[in-house]
Amino acid sequence: MAEYDLTPWMAPNLDRHLVFPLLEFLQERQLYDDNHILKAKINLLNNTNMVDYAMDIHKTLYHTEDVPQDMVERRADVVARLKSLEDSAAPLVAFLQNHAAVQELRADKHYNLQMLNDKYHIGAAQIEALYQYAKFQFECGSYSGAADYLYQYRALCTNSERSLNALWGKLAAEVLMQNWDIALEELNLLKEIIDSKNFSSPINQVQSRIWLMHWSLFIFFNHDNGRTQIIDLFNQDKYLNAIQTSAPHLLRYLATAFMVNKRRRPQFRDFIKVILQEQNSYKDPITEFLACVYVNYDFDGAQKKMRECEEVILNDPFLVQKQKRRISCNADDPVGFASNLGLKDELSIQLNRYHESRSYDASASEAPKSTRAATVIKKSESEGKPDLNCVTTRTGKRSRPCSWKRRKCKKQKQSTVEDDDLNIQCKLLPNNTYCMLANQQHGNTN
Repeated sequence: MAEYDLTPWMAPNLDRHLVFPLLEFLQERQLYDDNHILKAKINLLNNTNMVDYAMDIHKTLYHTEDVPQDMVERRADVVARLKSLEDSAAPLVAFLQNHAAVQELRADKHYNLQMLNDKYHIGAAQIEALYQYAKFQFECGSYSGAADYLYQYRALCTNSERSLNALWGKLAAEVLMQNWDIALEELNLLKEIIDSKNFSSPINQVQSRIWLMHWSLFIFFNHDNGRTQIIDLFNQDKYLNAIQTSAPHLLRYLATAFMVNKRRRPQFRDFIKVILQEQNSYKDPITEFLACVYVNYDFDGAQKKMRECEEVILNDPFLVQKQKRRISCNADDPVGFASNLGLKDELSIQLNRYHESRSYDASASEAPKSTRAATVIKKSESEGKPDLNCVTTRTGKRSRPCSWKRRKCKKQKQSTVEDDDLNIQCKLLPNNTYCMLANQQHGNTN
């Protein structure tokens, strides 16, 4: 199911470090040739400082213990650069390690800068060195140290653009360390800044929203409350418009979130309209499944799409996390599949009726008639009057026949009523069963 792999569309909207988990997943699922994945990893690593990791992949790819000389030289440069940045940021790092000194910091950043300069001889150069040192550590794969220093940097930084970049970096670091609760807090803070910030152009703001939604997938599909959070974010008008204009492939994840969330029915109906509008720009088995059920009422098509949905879910790095927790994708049990997706009401009822009707010899339109015939009972039994032999249908409440039917029922004999009951029951039975039941009835009478 590599045709439904979204990695080529996801990667341009992610930090290169966030692409590595996707490549690891693709390599594990063997959707592509292993050598292609390894080459893609090396291409990504060329723009990072994780030289040792690149060397290991090179050895695996080419089955050798030797590495190119340029990798050896690059590693030496990285070590030297890291040492230089560490020395430049050392005064501020030492201050941050002093808990008593850190308590002197206030919400007023200008006061902090003045206090650091007067008391500890730390100026703007050391603060900038802290940012570069944190960024370099992130590029080296030291995400824990990068997250700590970026957090401290934002408490001292007065440049809004640089502070925003530091927040993006901290969010990526928390995601890569799988600190989902902290990452969710950073995500919400970043969303507030993006929505309230005055961007130089609307295009930049839309692009920031697209990046935010792509990065949020790591959090929403691993956080316990993620299926609600993703709807709250993606289904907002501004973000949904960004999806429709620049990232329609994200409809897959919003569709899945709606299906596993049973409290979003009004919003779900509006979302179905969005799927119809974007069918020409994007569709996959998950969106087509919804269209078959809720738009076309094509249950044969929906059952076929279920099999494809299973493959899509199992080969998607985000959806497979939710599948491991709650989604059971069994194409042979369509009702159970719909139930596990949270569609326990109208869809389960429709699918149930549809598949039950296929077991009848008659057509699907005739099946409900025989089903209703099975509800015919004796009115005397329902009212507790054994002396009144009257046959009527049950419609939920106690049904009472018309007066002419009551007079007719009084004149009928017990055998007539028993024969009628027998005829009614045998409408649902095969012919051989009817003969056996009739013989038993007459045998009892004689």
